[in-house]
Amino acid sequence: MSIVTDDYLQISNVSKSYGDDWALKDVSLNIAKDEFVCFLGPSGCGKTTLLRILAGLETQTSGMIYQNGIDISDRPVSERDFGIVFQSYALFPNLTVKANIAFGLVNQRLKRAEIDRKVSDLLNLVGLELAHAKYPSELSGGMQQRVALARALALSPGLLLLDEPLSALDARVRSHLRSEIRKLHSRLGITTIMVTHDQEEALTMADRIVVMNEGKIEQVGTPQEIYSFPQTPFVANFVGTSNRIVGKVCSPRTVTWGDGQTLACDLPITSVVGQSVHLAVRPEHVRITTERSGDNTLRSAVHGIEFLGPYCRLSLHLSPDAPALLADLSTEQVGQLQLTIGSPLFVQIPRERIQVFEGYA
Repeated sequence: MSIVTDDYLQISNVSKSYGDDWALKDVSLNIAKDEFVCFLGPSGCGKTTLLRILAGLETQTSGMIYQNGIDISDRPVSERDFGIVFQSYALFPNLTVKANIAFGLVNQRLKRAEIDRKVSDLLNLVGLELAHAKYPSELSGGMQQRVALARALALSPGLLLLDEPLSALDARVRSHLRSEIRKLHSRLGITTIMVTHDQEEALTMADRIVVMNEGKIEQVGTPQEIYSFPQTPFVANFVGTSNRIVGKVCSPRTVTWGDGQTLACDLPITSVVGQSVHLAVRPEHVRITTERSGDNTLRSAVHGIEFLGPYCRLSLHLSPDAPALLADLSTEQVGQLQLTIGSPLFVQIPRERIQVFEGYA
């Protein structure tokens, strides 16, 4: 069965259960041709299960999947058009780099000259032309990852699936390969889905991010949309860091919290007066001043200082009944203000930076 669609991949109402436990709950998502999409979420949220269902390595309990307009919901792995890179790379230890990349091409019984040409092109593409005769055990983790990527691309798949391919690498190599994979995607224009629990990977690599939690999609959007305009408290807390404030509505644009302090916000609040709502504000948006000025300026004191290189994260104590508030300042600012534990100061929470979540109390 096929359908007419502008989307390359359609995931329609897919669910997956293991007995009484549901790994996926009615997941629907459309992915455009040539798009780079990241499934982002904590361990156990269902992101890897969804990837494996797309590959045919697991079978959904219900729901449909269309690739390029064709129903692949029940197709076996061998009849699906994809390449995959696993977290462990899954290279053949007894085969050279060249033989690992050529493995799928040999199984297709292509002519030796064509195989050699394709493998040579892929070695150049991933920068391993001088390592063709080496074995996986002789390669660094980053080089093994490139071999696995080249092998996945050897059969020119329409869909590339990446299952946390960078998680086993150290921070410096991971950062470099993020950039390399993104450049490779731009050159090849292949529809790509990457599973990750690393928000930095998702924010730097994806065209769109699919944030998942407890088997459901919480939000889909560009990295900028996900970070700047989270739609749920979970997204606000999982992607980046947010101060979570639970208060009670006292007017359509004000909330009381802590020991009766009032916060004004630009976003309108539809909940009735007295009802609890969740507010969130990023630490980098919290302003530190030495005097009271404007709305939402509160007296505070420094409870803790965490040095993070170019910036410091302050833990601020507002009152006995209010949770600590986090604020990010440049290391230079902290030095200029001569801040130490116990330093008194004023905190301003810009009303335009406050996110309001209703219905989550």
